[in-house]
Amino acid sequence: MDEIAFMNILPFRTRMDKPAPANVARNAWSKVAEPQIAALHPRRIIALGKKAWDILSRRQLPASSDLILFKRGIGDSYIPAESQAVLRKLTERRKPPQQQR
Repeated sequence: MDEIAFMNILPFRTRMDKPAPANVARNAWSKVAEPQIAALHPRRIIALGKKAWDILSRRQLPASSDLILFKRGIGDSYIPAESQAVLRKLTERRKPPQQQR
């Protein structure tokens, strides 16, 4: 059985969509995200948004984890074309071998 866990790498919002201050991002990583990732041993980590991906791509993730960027639309009112393609690929990976094209 596949298991899925959701977590917020950046458990806060920033003004005017600015990046988080370095010390805040570092603390969020060391106190929240890193211990959870270490405990979960994820096969795949999907970063929802560029800010989360930027932070994750600079960290040492488990070698077995595949980091995937899922871009967000402005105001989350739509799914960008790039992210629709990511969804299609992820869907294909989940299908049993006899159902894949």
